[in-house]
This record gives sequence, C-alpha cells and structure tokens, in this order.
Amino acid sequence: AAQTGQDYTASTSIANLMQDPSFENYTPNAFWVEASANSVTPLCTVTDCLNGNGIARPRTGSVWAWFGGATKAESIVLSQPVVFPAGTANLRFYLWVTKADAAQTTDQFKVTIDHAVVFTANASESSSYSGYTMVNLDVSAFADGASHDIAFSANTSGQMVNFNLDDVTLASAIPTFEDVPLDYWARPNIERLYNSGI
Repeated sequence: AAQTGQDYTASTSIANLMQDPSFENYTPNAFWVEASANSVTPLCTVTDCLNGNGIARPRTGSVWAWFGGATKAESIVLSQPVVFPAGTANLRFYLWVTKADAAQTTDQFKVTIDHAVVFTANASESSSYSGYTMVNLDVSAFADGASHDIAFSANTSGQMVNFNLDDVTLASAIPTFEDVPLDYWARPNIERLYNSGI
C-alpha cells in the first residue's frame, strides 16, 4: 500500500538519486538495466509500442515502462544500482494497472531492493491503480551509504495484463549535522538556529 513520506525541512538536502527517472533516454538506456523474456526492453514510446487502444501511455514526457501487454507468459525487469546516502529515503513512483482480463493474483508487479520485496501489486488490484497512482515507500532501512539495486519487475501468466510505470524518485534526506539524526527531538530547533546564522 502507498505510504506517506517524511516531511523534510527546507534546510535538509533533498534530491532525486535516480538517473533518468522518467526513462526519457529511452533504449538502449545507459542508466537502467533492461531485460524481457519476449522483447528487448519494457521501455516504450507511443510511436514504437502504440498505446494498446488507450490502456498504455507515459505519465509525463514521451517514454514509460510497460510491463506485460502480450498474451503470452512474460518476465520483465528494469533495474538500477543507486547509492543511498545515510539518513532517510523514500522511493516514489507512479503505477497504472490496466487491461487485466482476469483478476489473477499470480500476475504480479514487484519492486525489490537487493532482492528484498518492498512493494507488490497484482492484476486483481486494477481498480486501485485505474490511472497513474503515486506509490510512496519509506525505504530508510537501506539508507546506509552503500549501493543498492532497485528493481521493478513483472511476471504475467499469458493473459493480457498491463502494468505501466513512470516517474521514479528516490529522495534522500541528509541531516545538516552528522551528529544530529533526522529523528532527534531537538533537530528542528538546531536547524532554526543554524538557518539564523547562530
């Protein structure tokens, strides 16, 4: 389920750590590892992939990731290694589940970090993602200063089902002072003093 991210103060550094978060570099992509059992890539433009009679399109820009879309079993992965700075982190993306011929839970879209599952959706949840819907996950457990592999994948059983993905953000909040954690009770006061030049 979607979760609300942390409310960061203006003095906290926030940046999207993903490279090519909206897939606009298309394919072959220098930042995303692309794999598909039935095609070269899940990355699409309307020109190259059409729009499935209105059931697939980008949320922004001209490129998106389309998992499924065929009446044969499919396994698709789109991944990127990212260094998570120590602190807190939220992974946000937009998901649209369309054209599920049968509400099968075996047809799944999954998000993993280092093979640990952090999110799943399946064909039976198309009503929850009937348009591009933001999913926001607290992934602070991985914010340890090391590189982690973020992977979006789908497995479909042969029915027509579509999982559309766009606009991926990994936002990291880094404390202004290393010895003042983001959850420390006095941090807001310390940040105010710092911002006042004291």
